[in-house]
Amino acid sequence: MTQHPLDRLQAVAIEAAKAAGELQLGFYDRPLHVDALHAHDLKLEIDRICEHAILDIIQSEFPGHTILAEEGGTIENGSQYIWIIDPLDGTVNFYNRIPFFCSCIACYYREPGLSFPQIPLLGVVYAPVVDEIFVGIAGGGATCNGRSIQVPFNPKLSEMVIGVSFGSTEPVMQYMERIISRLIRSCHKVRILGSCGLDIANVACGRLGALIQRGVRLWDFAASRIILQEAGGTFEAFEVDGGQWDILACPPEMMNALKKVTHSA
Repeated sequence: MTQHPLDRLQAVAIEAAKAAGELQLGFYDRPLHVDALHAHDLKLEIDRICEHAILDIIQSEFPGHTILAEEGGTIENGSQYIWIIDPLDGTVNFYNRIPFFCSCIACYYREPGLSFPQIPLLGVVYAPVVDEIFVGIAGGGATCNGRSIQVPFNPKLSEMVIGVSFGSTEPVMQYMERIISRLIRSCHKVRILGSCGLDIANVACGRLGALIQRGVRLWDFAASRIILQEAGGTFEAFEVDGGQWDILACPPEMMNALKKVTHSA
């Protein structure tokens, strides 16, 4: 892993995330073209525009690296370096002018024969409306706008504000209904904010106590899990069906208590 030092990977990831964020701000008050509309989700032209901008920057610096991106899928170059990209996390928020969305970019190193995710190198999450960039570097800690962040110690479920999502499929919605029914009676507050990557980053800096989600994709959490773990948080992800994952992000001391909630649903 000496060919591409982490500082170079980091600089490219930050440049790409900010380029996507600039595009998002530019399109925020314009009429939006809808590529696909589903019952509980949608795809916008701006998703693809942001992804192209990110790929242009990454591929110009690292043309041989493999890419996994939400819109374009996998560009497999046989490289042991893989970039995982969500160009616009929180598309429904963006479409409805709710200012809670971000771009997420991660880079991992793949050892032959191992399952994915493998060795995390760095994760970047950029929220353009508030101009906050979260960065997690393997072994180097986590920052928000250059300032070190740390998951606060919080041993009491009753004092936690917990982020969740109902998802977009009937089985996930039914499961989360049961989870939320338990949480609202045992935690301080439950919040549905609508951007998985930004939610996890907010756990990393202590704004949220935890995040519980079901049926998410790799690009939803690949970047922010690195940020969370480098900030001292705990992250668990289980692949349940066809590339969909159940995830739990929280302080280490709360993992067992929250797992009891999720496993009892």
